[in-house]
Amino acid sequence: NTLTHTLGELDLNSNVLNITRSALAAIARTSGYLKSENTTAPYGSLNWTTGTVAGAFVFPFGKSSTEYIPFTYNITGAGAPATGTLTISTYPTPSNNLPLPTSVNNLNGTSGGASVADRFWTLTFANYTTTRPTATMTFTILNSEVSSVTPVPSDPLDELVAQRWNPSNYWDNAVASPAQVYTVGIPSANTSQVVLSSFQNNNTYEAWTLTNSTVPLPIELISFAAEANGDYVALRWKTASELNNDFFTIERSATGEKFEEVVIVRGAGTKSTESAYAVNDFTPTNGISYYRLKQTDFDGRFSYSKVVSVEVEGQTSWRVYPNPVSGTNLTIKLTKNEIGKEVLIRFQNINGQQFFSQSSVVGNAATVEVEFSQELPSGLYFVSIITNEKVVNAKVIVK
Repeated sequence: NTLTHTLGELDLNSNVLNITRSALAAIARTSGYLKSENTTAPYGSLNWTTGTVAGAFVFPFGKSSTEYIPFTYNITGAGAPATGTLTISTYPTPSNNLPLPTSVNNLNGTSGGASVADRFWTLTFANYTTTRPTATMTFTILNSEVSSVTPVPSDPLDELVAQRWNPSNYWDNAVASPAQVYTVGIPSANTSQVVLSSFQNNNTYEAWTLTNSTVPLPIELISFAAEANGDYVALRWKTASELNNDFFTIERSATGEKFEEVVIVRGAGTKSTESAYAVNDFTPTNGISYYRLKQTDFDGRFSYSKVVSVEVEGQTSWRVYPNPVSGTNLTIKLTKNEIGKEVLIRFQNINGQQFFSQSSVVGNAATVEVEFSQELPSGLYFVSIITNEKVVNAKVIVK
């Protein structure tokens, strides 16, 4: 009941090697290693029944006889029941970090993966129906796979950190307490290690990578949703935390391919608590509109959310926005029935004093842009929208 690596390589290819003995000594090693370098699923994996045993389970991965990159799962709080298993695989990538692991769809704004090391790990738990184990995890990586990281870690003061892919489509923030430890030249001269302390695994599927601690994968997005509300779309999103978050950009597309900017919303900078955001799109595409959320850091790095779609049946009334207005310009959204027709816009205060009058032909976007020649004093105003068929009056507040 012991797998002994005396010398050489056992290449898993796309297979799973099952170790059913729940003991640290179920795998012994002199100088051999397991090779798990498949870059596409199914990965070469080691499935170990760790059960209710505590201690350091060493998964003896390697790339060659001189490139030993073990993964250590040091269980400090045993799981249950005894049938619980842990399956681990790992593979290298080029400097662009492709292909991504199964179910991972982004690197959250890192420029071509510039701050991400060129290796991924996947961890899958099974049968831990009572208690998930708590453990210290040690990732080992070749220094050559770290060399593409920007900036390149050179000593323990310029650390790599481990980050986990959340199944909700974002990267969790790196665990900061207790601090992760980065060491160079362990277990051999051409490797580095990251020790992630006291992590309890709560999800079934997990992909991991290593990033430069000065350029972590940014915001933790909880949700992003678009909902039709009559003739406009309400957009709502929540973040669990934010790191160096400068601003969000709502982008819209009629086809789901080419997107345009709708509005920019200021971010919270760095924040460890939950934040909620809301904005409305008063000019959606009739029919189905596609939206995505772009998040931009202070240093210009950016990431995208998943794309969401919403169907708007069609605008039935005229709308004036923004309201309140800054006093310099506003937009009047009409319906498709007014396209190609002439419309007269008048703007006056509550005393009847007229400040603006403009006659325009409504274009294909069914909007009329109004720019005042001078900034209006703050207060309550009335805007009149006049066509041959009807007149609509609306109140507008200038702030």
